[in-house]
Amino acid sequence: MTLTRTFLTIIVNLYVFLRSSAESEEIELISSVRRKKNGDRVIVRAVVVGDYQNGDGDEIRDLGGFFLQEERAEKEGDGISYGTTSEGIFVRQGLSDGEDFIDVLLGNIVEVNGTLAVPEDSDGDDVSILAENVIILDGNVCEGTGSAIDSCLKKTVNFALVDSIAKARLDQLEGMLVEFTENMMISSLYELYKNRIDLYAGDTLQYLYTQQNIPSKEGYKKHLDNLDSHSIKYCGGTDFGGNEKIVLDGFAKNFTEETSNRVGDVIRGVRGNLQFIDGHFCIRSYRDGMNSFDRSSNLYPRENQPPTVYGNLRIASVNVLNFFTTIDNGTATTATGLSPWGADNSEEFVRQLSKLVNALAAIDADIFGLMEVENDFSDSQNRSTPVEVLVTALNGKYDDAGTYKCVYPGTQHLDTGRTAVVVVYKPGSVFPAVNTTPAFLNDDVAASLGFDVSEPIFDGPSTNKWSLAVTFSHRRSGNNLTVFVNHFKSKLCSRYTDGKNIDQEDGAGCYNDIRLRGAEVVSSWIKSNPTGIRNSNNVVMGDFNAYAKEDPIQYFINEGGLANLESETAYSYSYGGQIGTLDYVLVSKNVMAFNPNAHIWHVNSLEPYVFDYNLEYSRNSSFFNVDSPIRFSDHDPALLGLEMHKSDEENDGRDDLESGSKKRTRLPKTYFLFLCMLSSVVYI
Repeated sequence: MTLTRTFLTIIVNLYVFLRSSAESEEIELISSVRRKKNGDRVIVRAVVVGDYQNGDGDEIRDLGGFFLQEERAEKEGDGISYGTTSEGIFVRQGLSDGEDFIDVLLGNIVEVNGTLAVPEDSDGDDVSILAENVIILDGNVCEGTGSAIDSCLKKTVNFALVDSIAKARLDQLEGMLVEFTENMMISSLYELYKNRIDLYAGDTLQYLYTQQNIPSKEGYKKHLDNLDSHSIKYCGGTDFGGNEKIVLDGFAKNFTEETSNRVGDVIRGVRGNLQFIDGHFCIRSYRDGMNSFDRSSNLYPRENQPPTVYGNLRIASVNVLNFFTTIDNGTATTATGLSPWGADNSEEFVRQLSKLVNALAAIDADIFGLMEVENDFSDSQNRSTPVEVLVTALNGKYDDAGTYKCVYPGTQHLDTGRTAVVVVYKPGSVFPAVNTTPAFLNDDVAASLGFDVSEPIFDGPSTNKWSLAVTFSHRRSGNNLTVFVNHFKSKLCSRYTDGKNIDQEDGAGCYNDIRLRGAEVVSSWIKSNPTGIRNSNNVVMGDFNAYAKEDPIQYFINEGGLANLESETAYSYSYGGQIGTLDYVLVSKNVMAFNPNAHIWHVNSLEPYVFDYNLEYSRNSSFFNVDSPIRFSDHDPALLGLEMHKSDEENDGRDDLESGSKKRTRLPKTYFLFLCMLSSVVYI
């Protein structure tokens, strides 16, 4: 009996020894596994620090797997000082599959057998294990919920504390639990449809480089490097479905205009699982309520109403974001024979028109210069043209159905593109000046001014839109003023991009040269008095697709004699987590006598795009507020106020008949008063 027991003991000890030896050869630290090659067999044993399994009842954390991280006892250290290789990794399981599915929980110790997945050209980022077998071992190192599980995990694993994202090596932390102790702010909501947003570590939003700097390759590269080193993505537990339901931790579950987060909202001490995805580092909350955003600390508050501009004449430049009455149903074409870019159905059209009219009525300008209106001016008596439909709807906001009228340019189409610029005005405040005609600028006009148009500037694809000029008389003061409405070529590169229009990597983007040539021609065109009257009271406005220090705007200022009334901190557009101005109301020297004051209404650029009129990709219709102007476009309107008055010098905008001639002899005002009384003339 004793011999049998001794033999059995030897057998058991031998089995334990062999099993232990096998484990010591097969089970590796995650930090070692991450150095292996794609397809290598691996076995790891670690703590579950993020549960993102599909089919486990948690629908807002579905990434098809879970995060593992080595226990602190396995590798001593803290903060970001423990080594050059991460101690965490993501385990991919895919969809749950019947009885074979192993449902893990935060704090479980699990053993995973599988193969290593290393993407091509990986520098050690986005490494994961494709699980073949998952075993939950006895005993959890952490249990509970909320802050209790947080505290336990901090004691169990190396919860990396990063006090400067710019100085940290995030590749050494990928897959681990991380806390960024510095304040960050939302810099972009562009990828909200993926339940992702961009965060920037800083006290203020960053301006696009050429908003405050002359284009420069070296300077632009430094700018981008700095921006990238201070930025990170904040992601939900799923990478889709944001159009239907916003599931970002810290965002309101009932996401509306009143409860929504915006660009500029601040987050302090963001925590979660760090993952490298789609070329960027992303941090995900492993439970609800662990991160929160402070809306009250936003330095860029929402503007539900436009800022006040002072004076008796209000002018606004507004990009309306592709207003088409031709529905984009997949087969329709516009009057210019192209597919429309606006609403996809009648429901979207009603939503778009409602938002747009709310905004225009709130601005209540005497003169509007609008961009991106469907290009069709077929009949000035036909109320079905796009601009007439818009004006009719806008007038519905007023008691007088004739509050606004539109200017017809004298041609059915302003170039051959999809959209055109338009001018809308209040006839009770201004009227087209006597003996003037609206004028448009195309390549024929440019050629008549002496410009080489062998490479088109305004005609054809990838050129500037035709500009439109209208001279108005102001009823209260009698002054004339000419508005020049423009829409220059966008920065987006295309198959037509070549030569000087290629992105020079200096911050100005593609087509800078064609925008500059547009500014040169417009400046010359202004001097030609295109509406038929000599006038020096000029407002040049529009979407120039150029930031303040870029060539087109600088040409208008330095060579065209125009003033940019917007401050260096102005912005009307948000792109790539940065802000800047694309929209302007520039004024001539004479207009400075009318106390010009300009403001930008921040109603669109920092707002979540899900509040706009679109319904694509299962957009939740409850996001939309029919009574609100918020996010009626992607550009912010630029507003101008003028106090138009008759000065002693009769500053009515009309130049002397001959250059250098003496001033006209002016009769006393009492003489005109006498004539009016004599003839009982009433000026209308």
